[in-house]
Amino acid sequence: MSRSGCARCRRSLCLPSRIEWAASAIRCERLGPFDTGIALSRLGEATRAEPLICEGLRREKAAQQRGRALHAFWLATTQLQQGKLDAACDSAGIALSLTASIDSPRVTGHVREFHHRLAPYAREAPVIEFERQIRGQQR
Repeated sequence: MSRSGCARCRRSLCLPSRIEWAASAIRCERLGPFDTGIALSRLGEATRAEPLICEGLRREKAAQQRGRALHAFWLATTQLQQGKLDAACDSAGIALSLTASIDSPRVTGHVREFHHRLAPYAREAPVIEFERQIRGQQR
């Protein structure tokens, strides 16, 4: 990587927009596959993001419950961006089940936020099943 590439990354950290930072970091190749997947997802590049996030989930050790939950959340988000409602709800279900064994307000908040994004699909079978899982966990 050239010095100017690194300088571009450092300068981009001062920008107010995370999207601008993500785009710059991707160009500079400063992120790992999972972080690159998140950045691509935030940039609306869900098709490119999904395999990177899947790889991150695959690589995450089973003992790393919080990391696995975050990977599953971002996978669900990326799948929903692509209109893959069944897959998105399955991935969100994985994140939800992992939240039962960890104490992470951040992950819990992500899952809650994802659930709100499902509102337009409330009558669809995968969403109904995901909401059943939520109710089951609240008991």
